[in-house]
Amino acid sequence: MRIHARAQELVASSTLAQAPTPTKPTRQPKPRHSAAWDVHEAPVSSCFKIRVGAFEWTHTMRASDDAERHTRVQAFVPTFRAVVAALDALQAEREAAKAAPAAPAVLPQPDLQALLQQAVQQALAAANGQAPSTPPPAAPSTGQRQAKAKTGDQATGLCSLHHVAMEHRENERGSWYSHWLTEEERHCKGRR
Repeated sequence: MRIHARAQELVASSTLAQAPTPTKPTRQPKPRHSAAWDVHEAPVSSCFKIRVGAFEWTHTMRASDDAERHTRVQAFVPTFRAVVAALDALQAEREAAKAAPAAPAVLPQPDLQALLQQAVQQALAAANGQAPSTPPPAAPSTGQRQAKAKTGDQATGLCSLHHVAMEHRENERGSWYSHWLTEEERHCKGRR
């Protein structure tokens, strides 16, 4: 028993001898002013965000100064509004299709991702000072011809090759659906 008591005394005295002496607390250095931060991003930016149904799109533009940012935003706003209007129209069509009685044939839905990608490419081209390629206007209609029965994508108005909605066009030779391929600078009429 005496051995145990003596061991406890020795342990207690050695613990006190090894205890660190209290030191003066050190002060944290003051953070640098934001102008001195080592940041490698553009000093000016603008962010646009839209949500249509479950679809959300955020577009950020960066610039070196306010004048450059203002120029880029001015060039981008018309394209941004066009994208919003197109997405609103697609959402309205989807909601109308859900509310309408089920049709016997199911039409494929346009690919929103492809539409968005096309709009973003046009916006970036406009923001970088490049003229966006736009399709030439359709020739004015001078009269109606007897329409043939449409087949394939011409019957649905949706391009199954590119998964996008096509615009209705007509001229003196008839009517058709097509959409513009920016990269190839031509119209596509889908599969027939």
